[in-house]
Amino acid sequence: MKVTCESKNIRLLSGQNNRLAMASITLDNAFVVRGLSVMNGSKGVFVNMPSQKGVDAEGKTQYWDTAFPLSKELRDSINDAVIGAYQTKLSELQQSAAKRDETTSEQSADGAEAESEDDDMEMY
Repeated sequence: MKVTCESKNIRLLSGQNNRLAMASITLDNAFVVRGLSVMNGSKGVFVNMPSQKGVDAEGKTQYWDTAFPLSKELRDSINDAVIGAYQTKLSELQQSAAKRDETTSEQSADGAEAESEDDDMEMY
């Protein structure tokens, strides 16, 4: 089964405790699963399946997965696709921020040179 998750299917979150992002995957170009979470756990980053909150027979709040793989191979494929797309999205954002910072610093340097030239002209 082919599992795909593109970086456009990743929505980064901030201030959400250990939840880093939300994701959607496509299975065999035929079925979409939304609501996967990229989580930061004690053993590293992992993918949490979509779940629904409910109350068990003892009245305790529980979460039940609403979609989940039935084999280790499919779970691994999902993890690889989602975490790969998450890392790609982070990389894209870091590159974009670096370009933005570079452009800002170039504009600041150009402005400083122009001011310096103006100061020299005033002296004469």
